[in-house]
Amino acid sequence: MFINRTVMMKIQSIICFLLITFLGASQETLTLENAVSIALENNYNIQIAQNNLNKAKLNNHIGNANMLHGISLSAGYNSSNGNVRQETFSGQSLSIDNAKNTSANSGINIEQTLFDGFKMFSLKKQLGKVEDLTDLKYKEEIENMTTQVINAYYEAVAAKKYQKLIEQSIKISNEQYTMILERSKYGRASVIDILNTQVSLAADSTRYLDAQNAVEQSLNYLSFLLGGLPLKSNKLIRSISPNKDLVKNLEAYNSAQNILIQQAELNLEITALDYEIYKSANLPQIYANAGYNLNNSISDFGFANSTNSNSIRFGLTASWSIFQGYKRNIQLKTAQIDQLNQNISLKQISQNVNNDLENAKVAYKGAVNKLSLQDRNLLVYEKQYELTKQLYELGKRTILELNQAQQQLFEAKNSLFIAQKEAKKQEIEILRLSGKLI
Repeated sequence: MFINRTVMMKIQSIICFLLITFLGASQETLTLENAVSIALENNYNIQIAQNNLNKAKLNNHIGNANMLHGISLSAGYNSSNGNVRQETFSGQSLSIDNAKNTSANSGINIEQTLFDGFKMFSLKKQLGKVEDLTDLKYKEEIENMTTQVINAYYEAVAAKKYQKLIEQSIKISNEQYTMILERSKYGRASVIDILNTQVSLAADSTRYLDAQNAVEQSLNYLSFLLGGLPLKSNKLIRSISPNKDLVKNLEAYNSAQNILIQQAELNLEITALDYEIYKSANLPQIYANAGYNLNNSISDFGFANSTNSNSIRFGLTASWSIFQGYKRNIQLKTAQIDQLNQNISLKQISQNVNNDLENAKVAYKGAVNKLSLQDRNLLVYEKQYELTKQLYELGKRTILELNQAQQQLFEAKNSLFIAQKEAKKQEIEILRLSGKLI
């Protein structure tokens, strides 16, 4: 016995309730640009990377490379109290009880490195490279987060498009069910026809629930990337439009601006500067210093009761470390090994990036070709469904054939959405790998 009309009306009521609950929310639009902007502002990794960049900028200073002079101030005070017994060469003797002696001094000293084997210049250059590397790491965090948000956004869009597609299928199934009931009144539809339509409608209802779960999960993940921004009351743009013209200019996208490769190149330069810094220890070191000192002393004994003096001094110091127990040789050899490893790492990263980029280009070409094919297929399945529907109304097709045509149309539309999403995904990957996403 087939499901009665009351049961079917309950199923339709449940579907309508789900549609109203999900689609009746606020219609505030969240654009992709806004989503990316919100994510970049709220992401903790990006905030940490920004702080690290600020720190690297502070460190990149000539004072941190020992290029500026050093200034120091000094001051001292001493006091003593005691008994003094003195005998002079002339035979006179002097005895003082509770003799006091006080002295005070102050001074300023300036030191400047004149030559340290070019170490200061290598160090300053290295600080600049470290700042550039930190800036690239900051951009890498932005690039990664941008990629995640874009992909998550389009996943949510695709999930909503799939849900909308099922809504359309449910509408068609309802129309078929109503038509079958009308035909059954005149004996033009059998019980099996009604059952088949009910089964189709029930299957669409189940798929709708699964689609609703997929939409909620995709929105939850997008909300997570946006720092917990509620998305239940937002709607996304419902368009996934791959840039098909990108296929014509694929050769212009290369790895020259890839962030990972640029980081590897900077690491190699920083390691080379380590070698220069260690090498500078083999050369002489020359330092200049100047100072001013003021002294004052008061004494109850001696040739003078009080003494005041001030002096200005200048000096040069030169040193040359000849041997440090092979320490410098070991540092130079290890620095050379570090350079070798960084050079190997650069080659490996370049190879991986170029391979990924070529694969992304191939995948993108295939996705665009598939998208064009799905566009043409959809027109065929739409015509097939309309023709089958007309023939069914004339009694020349069965309900099973109509349901099959409807299912094929559904699959064609869904395949088109999938092709759009895949093409967009590969497009984003090409932009990321070529360093042109941000």
